[in-house]
Amino acid sequence: MNRLLSFLAVITLLAVGGCHQITLVVKEIPANTPPGAPLFVSGNFNYWDPGDQRYMLKLNPDSTYSARLPRGDGTVFYRFTRGDWHTVESDDCGNLVVNRKVTYGSEDTVVATIASWGDLGPVSCGKVTLILDGVPANTPADHPLYLVGNFNNWNAGDPQYRMTRHRDGTHSITLSRQSGLMEFKITRGTWETEEVDTYGNVIQNRRFVFGKQDTLRLGVSGWKDFRPAAPVGVTMLVEIPPDTPPGDKIFLAANFNDWFPHDPQLVLRKLPDGRYTLNLPRKADYIEFKFTRGDWSAVEADAQGNDIENRSFTYGRKDTLFLKVKSWRDIASMRSFE
Repeated sequence: MNRLLSFLAVITLLAVGGCHQITLVVKEIPANTPPGAPLFVSGNFNYWDPGDQRYMLKLNPDSTYSARLPRGDGTVFYRFTRGDWHTVESDDCGNLVVNRKVTYGSEDTVVATIASWGDLGPVSCGKVTLILDGVPANTPADHPLYLVGNFNNWNAGDPQYRMTRHRDGTHSITLSRQSGLMEFKITRGTWETEEVDTYGNVIQNRRFVFGKQDTLRLGVSGWKDFRPAAPVGVTMLVEIPPDTPPGDKIFLAANFNDWFPHDPQLVLRKLPDGRYTLNLPRKADYIEFKFTRGDWSAVEADAQGNDIENRSFTYGRKDTLFLKVKSWRDIASMRSFE
């Protein structure tokens, strides 16, 4: 009789032990989650089926999501998806996460946060590693490189932002999340040694917004103190039609500024003799361009008001261009109706 009671007690304990149940609650999902997208939990309890309808999370009145795991014992391994493995959850920097796990009997409710989705990219990455894959051949081997930006008051040689040099010649630095837009440049410790483009021109501030990626690969083209010895720019002297409206600004639109017709950085300056001029630093070996009065409806044209081919120029052939605008499309069009 005692043996029978003991056997029944063991059976009862096993039955009770197998009655544990766990509720998963997701309190926060990524901001870029498509509205109305179904969420699922997948794990070793359902053969890792990423879109198992039995384990689709329920949207609750408080905007949380929840699902109940099947009753059982032992440890459950699981992940959240939006229905397939391309949409599996990832960490806050977009990297694949290890399987979540929970042991039956340890807790009956597990609260989780989904940081990002594998197919949509991160929205709140907390760090970024900047890697310089290449620096100019004339970079002194004993000169350290620094990151400088709006995060350190543009201190060109801030020791806190000294980059680490690696044996393969690359340099890197890892930054914690900064608020807002990060603007920065690379220097060798002073503003006289800041990075420039291939032709020696000071470049615009680099920009980065945290949350989109965890690694940023860059290259430095040149240094300010090692600029090319010979001048590489060109000066344009432009004659415009006499019927150009007084006070209209003349702009250069080109292939290196996405053909922006009223770029404030490329507005020509009027000379006392009525011509217009622009000193254009070298941006490339070859450029194409046209002149406008701020809009493509007011682009330069031939003497009859017809469209003309793009002007072109190859740097190094001359340092001054003498050009003439024969007419403006809008003015010539109006004149043809008179």
